[in-house]
Amino acid sequence: HMFRYREFLMERINSEELSSASANKDLLHFCGPINFLNEMTDWRLDLPFQKLSFKEGQKKQSPTFSPGWIRNEILGAGRLDGLNNQARWIVRIMVNPGARPSEIAGTKLSHFDLTAKIPLMYILPEGRQLKNDHSLRSIPLVGLSLEAARAAVIDAQREDRDDVFPRYFGKDGISAAVNSFFLDNGLKETDETTLYFIRHNFEDRLLEADVPDRERS
Repeated sequence: HMFRYREFLMERINSEELSSASANKDLLHFCGPINFLNEMTDWRLDLPFQKLSFKEGQKKQSPTFSPGWIRNEILGAGRLDGLNNQARWIVRIMVNPGARPSEIAGTKLSHFDLTAKIPLMYILPEGRQLKNDHSLRSIPLVGLSLEAARAAVIDAQREDRDDVFPRYFGKDGISAAVNSFFLDNGLKETDETTLYFIRHNFEDRLLEADVPDRERS
């Protein structure tokens, strides 16, 4: 059965539906409970599951926006004017902290502390489910991202609502809306670049700054 499962994973790797690293994680999750039972009972089976793992090749390079494109095109004067306010604020908030668009769209007023010495946006599992445990975090806001957050918070306070971005809160619409706008307005640097890759650019800038891997993650 394990060989058949491995063949199934290999077919998905060959069809580029799955990376070798993801396949190894699937094997780890599948074999974990069996290893646990083997340790906690008197089975005493020899289970060489590690021999089933796949050799991980070089990580596929994800497309990304260049810093110049973000600065001069996406953030150029008037380039985002055609977007509604909430979508435009989300894009601008993404630029410096590298947060996911869905994380920003899921924020509430209580998730922002903009009067502190270091203004913060908190990514919390309140009213939404986070992607993983590492997603629970606080993010410093600076520059135009801080300006956009302040504008969004003021707008929510003025309308007496808790959701800062109600148009996209709990929905998957922000990426589709912005990607369509980017396509129609010549803001895609390549055919592959989408809103999410602004986050990749932030990671690239951390690499260039020699930020240690643990802190970068």
